[in-house]
Amino acid sequence: MVEKGIRIIDVKDVSPTEVPWGALRILFDREKGVVRDAGLHIHITEVKPGVRHEPHTHDRDEIIFVLEGRGSEHSPSGPIEVGPGQVIYIPAGVEHGTGNMGDGILKLIVIFPSETMPRG
Repeated sequence: MVEKGIRIIDVKDVSPTEVPWGALRILFDREKGVVRDAGLHIHITEVKPGVRHEPHTHDRDEIIFVLEGRGSEHSPSGPIEVGPGQVIYIPAGVEHGTGNMGDGILKLIVIFPSETMPRG
């Protein structure tokens, strides 16, 4: 919905992009987002129970808001448990990977300060 330049996105209406460890709902992205002119990349990640996104790096900082579930964030010094209400800041070039430690979906909001999602 658009009202005088304001856009309202209902996340349930955003088709998921399936990945081996779960799904992405890409909200803001110059190439693939529902909104393509916001100047940043934001998506909702849903990680399946017992699965992890393999360790990787990006050339940009990453910010992850934990919405639901229990997770484990891989870090250079070892795993860090995370849960709802926490925010994970990952500087560019730092190896990381998020795993689902719970029985339900681990739901995250992922933000990159770039127009598209960095490869990694």
